[in-house]
Amino acid sequence: MQMKKWQIDIQWSLLYLGVWCILFERIDIPVVLSGIVVSILGLHITEKYLMGAAYNIKYPFNFLWIVEYGFFLFIEIYKAGFKTIMMIFTGDINPGVVDIYSTQKDSHKVTILANSITLTPGTITIDKEDQKLTVLWLNVKSKKSKKAGELIKGTLEKHL
Repeated sequence: MQMKKWQIDIQWSLLYLGVWCILFERIDIPVVLSGIVVSILGLHITEKYLMGAAYNIKYPFNFLWIVEYGFFLFIEIYKAGFKTIMMIFTGDINPGVVDIYSTQKDSHKVTILANSITLTPGTITIDKEDQKLTVLWLNVKSKKSKKAGELIKGTLEKHL
């Protein structure tokens, strides 16, 4: 089912409103109202003068997917955090740099994967070239790209 432009615009505006409230560090009537105005104006000005195309064409978007992925990523970050803390306490670390490859074809999804890997404790994406990600890994268990990719990405890529 294809979403209508106004539905996608509302989703983008809600996302921008959320960022606006986070930056102001509060949610009250003046902040929400100014956030709504700024998000709608920003969306319109960006589409008309900077992008030359509508957001719904250039960036297909689903707000519910972002909420679901954010919740999933939050859990993955905490799981990896506890594992990393245990590795630090036990001294069981073997840092190194590995190259892994994404199966995603969409450049935006590869970027989201790279950022998700960086947000997860114990790994930092240090370079992205097409589908190849270079990752600094706190505990290298394999230098082989395929195996390292499976261990680092876990189920992150499946959720994209």
